[in-house]
Amino acid sequence: MTTGAIETFFQAGRWRNRIVTVHVLPTQYRTREEAAAAGRRLAWTAKVDHVVRDIEGIILQRKPYDRDRPDSSG
Repeated sequence: MTTGAIETFFQAGRWRNRIVTVHVLPTQYRTREEAAAAGRRLAWTAKVDHVVRDIEGIILQRKPYDRDRPDSSG
């Protein structure tokens, strides 16, 4: 089970997802929306947070997907 958050970020002209503190996942996306949707699915499956950053690396959104927390949603 993943222990770090799933992060959606921009790198070398493509949108990517990574497991924070582990590694960058190999799949690349043309748009932030595509990457964020994939990142949400990964975070929901792994029960971790999903962080979306803009091109400059600023956090735009952070959403918990820990199903044990009463305030989370999937």
